[in-house]
Amino acid sequence: MRRSKFVLTVLASAAAVGGGLGAKRSLDNRVASWSTNPDTTDGDPMTMPEGTSIQVTADDGTTLRGLDAGDGPTVMLVHCWTGSVGFWAPV
Repeated sequence: MRRSKFVLTVLASAAAVGGGLGAKRSLDNRVASWSTNPDTTDGDPMTMPEGTSIQVTADDGTTLRGLDAGDGPTVMLVHCWTGSVGFWAPV
């Protein structure tokens, strides 16, 4: 009885370690693939892309300012009250 508990404990520990190693290998492969992604910021992530400044006035008189840049569908990225458009530069 005591020996079978020991054997089960060893097998369970080996399975846990093996599962952990598999998960680590998967994570390492995913992180390695990130380095192959192109750097669209040319090494300076806080620089805003080239674009056209725009201003929109809402029905209630609120003025929204933005930057029309890039290709594809239009997406409005909104920052917090104390933030600035520069927060979205890396995005």
